[in-house]
Amino acid sequence: AAGVMFTCDPLTGSPAKITVTANYGLGESVVSATAEPDTFVLKRAGVNRPVIISTQLGHKSVYTMSSDGDGIVTAPVTEEKARSACISKEDVETLAFIGTQIEKTYTTPQDIEWAISNGRFFMLQCRPVTTFFRESDCEMIHEFDNGLKSEKEVLCKANMSEVLPGATSPLSYSFIRVGIDTYCRDICLRLVRACDPDPTQYHSLWMPLQRYNYFMWLSDGQRRTGPGSSLLDQSLMYSVMGRDVSDEVADGVQRARQLKKTKLPEQILFTLKLMLSSWKHFDKAAAKAAELKLSDDGMISAEQLYVYIGRSLHHMREPAELLVKAFATSSMYNLIIIQILAAASGELNNEVFSELSKILLGGDVESAGVPRMIQELGSMLRDSPEKERFLNMSTEEASEWLSTSDDECGQKFREFIKKHGHRAVKEFDVYTNPWALDPSSLVKSLKVAAKAPPVVEKKELPAWNASKCAYQLSAFQKLILKLIVPQARSAVAARETGKSAIVRVIHQLRLMCHQLAKRMVNEGRLPSPDLLFFLSYEEIGILIRTRAPELVLKAQRRQKVYEQVDKDKYPTILIGVPKPIEKFRKPVEGDFEIKGNPMSQGVAEGRARVVPTFEEAHLIEKGDILITTATDTGWTPYFPLLAGVVTEIGGPLSHGAVVAREYGLPCVVGIEGVTNMLASGDYVQLDGNTGVLRRIAAPIADEE
Repeated sequence: AAGVMFTCDPLTGSPAKITVTANYGLGESVVSATAEPDTFVLKRAGVNRPVIISTQLGHKSVYTMSSDGDGIVTAPVTEEKARSACISKEDVETLAFIGTQIEKTYTTPQDIEWAISNGRFFMLQCRPVTTFFRESDCEMIHEFDNGLKSEKEVLCKANMSEVLPGATSPLSYSFIRVGIDTYCRDICLRLVRACDPDPTQYHSLWMPLQRYNYFMWLSDGQRRTGPGSSLLDQSLMYSVMGRDVSDEVADGVQRARQLKKTKLPEQILFTLKLMLSSWKHFDKAAAKAAELKLSDDGMISAEQLYVYIGRSLHHMREPAELLVKAFATSSMYNLIIIQILAAASGELNNEVFSELSKILLGGDVESAGVPRMIQELGSMLRDSPEKERFLNMSTEEASEWLSTSDDECGQKFREFIKKHGHRAVKEFDVYTNPWALDPSSLVKSLKVAAKAPPVVEKKELPAWNASKCAYQLSAFQKLILKLIVPQARSAVAARETGKSAIVRVIHQLRLMCHQLAKRMVNEGRLPSPDLLFFLSYEEIGILIRTRAPELVLKAQRRQKVYEQVDKDKYPTILIGVPKPIEKFRKPVEGDFEIKGNPMSQGVAEGRARVVPTFEEAHLIEKGDILITTATDTGWTPYFPLLAGVVTEIGGPLSHGAVVAREYGLPCVVGIEGVTNMLASGDYVQLDGNTGVLRRIAAPIADEE
């Protein structure tokens, strides 16, 4: 007889039971399941032999045996033999005892193939039972989750949907943890020093990771919302969320920070120093990041390159710190402006944000340079004698032509890649291929631009000054605005500069990671280069030192999980452990209007282009009004084609609002659920002055 033995329960993994399956002849019929074997379940009895507690006789219709001429053959089992056990009770218990000794030797439950011939026991093969130690899909999804302090923590997607949209790869999490949580922790704590912040290192300060997605923490230090809240509280809420979320956070935990007056002078001094500091060092940091070139020259092994990448993480410190400083400074200036306007208005309303959009217009914002260059390149392609050839090329052929052509279009394209090639959707993730590595999304937008009619130059809006304010301001309020408005504009530009600088550093790390992945594949440590990005930095070191195969299997499973959670959508505000929502698209019938917050002035009418994810952005056509959840830098090439922008999430400093202002497009943010209310092709009117989006009847010419 022969068969298979598990030194644990094969269904539950319980070590209290041993399972033996057996059939006549060779074990092939058991392993291949060509016959139903006898099954014996034994219970361990301490140092004594295991004892049988259950016997189930199988049909044993056939068995396999060795034949001199034909190798292994299958033969039928007689009815009499099929009705009896193929192995005695004593042999089963002896076999189980041998199994416990093998398990003791290997220190883990074993899957053993065995045989008995003429009273002698043969152990043919054994391997560890790993199925029960393998993480479930649920455990894999929550593997990197940061702990929450309570079951009713208030989290939000707000700015995260722009800066870090979708899922984040494990390797990127390692880098972001260093660049933000470690390098920027001191700055974040000093900004709220008087509020006695929690200094623990065991959780993220303000960016917890859940289900591979980043969120913002709102419970700690959250200001009062709803009836009775101060103007400062309301201003802060609108600045972050772009709308009133009082009802949505009512059921969550709100921990008011206790102000410590002894630490207040230190916090005020640090904040003032931050707000009054020169922006010149931002340009220096940006130039330094642009000059950074990491290289693997002279490195022979993957281990050398791995260590080099770890030692290069310090390049993230300066741009990361500057980005946090610029974000904090810009937010504080905006809060002051909003409070002055709201005080003059008597309430915080859409008109206040409309006025804010006029005030913030101006400044040399780096991300706004992307659509300008795209527009110039589109104009060149439109007038080029190679236009038709370019339009008929595949995306890959067009990319190759622009990358190698010596004509004006090719030179302009390469100039763009040199300046902005490190940018893309999900640009903080090293797993992402930016435009320099994969320009396909860029080329698609250029094809649309080349087919579109020439862009009509928009009339440049006059610079804002206090005398043109829609509200009656006091002399003191005018003085304050005169002093801080230039700084507020510079802060917005500095934030974009800081963001670009850290993304440049991340891109250099990305290039080194690609080289490391290739070396590890060549050294036989990884079967595929992409798997590197689904290991943490520490795990890569373990894999290089030990060739741990379980890490490769884990990376493969993480890659599948990543593809799943990257598609998840979340509401703006969440209470407790985040759960993705199922969005069923059911557009609202008939004409309607809905209000959001105006972030860039102007009025536009045209077709709505509902784009829930960036993968559908190539469908955008000239004159469309973009309806989406949020935008980041990767969307910027499409802005020259748009007539207006509407997002579910955003505030005065959101990417869509900043670029729309600089590009003269009406923009409204904070209309949650708008991607479900409209369908592509609906005719809409977008009023960037009042924050109103209307679905209206299309003009007769359009209907025809």
